[in-house]
Amino acid sequence: MVENKEECIDNVIVIEALNNLSTTLCDQITNETTKQNCVTEIAVRKNDEKVCEAHTDAAVKDFCISLILTGKAREANDMDLCLKVPQESYRDSCFYAIVSKKASRDYCDKLGELKDKCLGIVILS
Repeated sequence: MVENKEECIDNVIVIEALNNLSTTLCDQITNETTKQNCVTEIAVRKNDEKVCEAHTDAAVKDFCISLILTGKAREANDMDLCLKVPQESYRDSCFYAIVSKKASRDYCDKLGELKDKCLGIVILS
């Protein structure tokens, strides 16, 4: 019964934190996973990877930053931003999204060490 009460309180705090975009409120959540999700959701809503710095777990922080930077890079068609994405799967997805929009060998020629990977995507497109 106590768990349900704590879970209920956590859920109320999440709603309040998201409504106010406040990671400080997220810190009051007792369930660690719920707390991490709260911070990540605020970072996404603010579209600000700096919010992800509130995470103490490195893997969760990288996931959070990857979500934000991938979205920003795709929106801006910014390959340099894709390369800053910490998680490889998100970085590859970002890279693919931008290259498939550009879809030209000339574009790939400008990418240096990523040229071969780019050409592979262009050929498949």
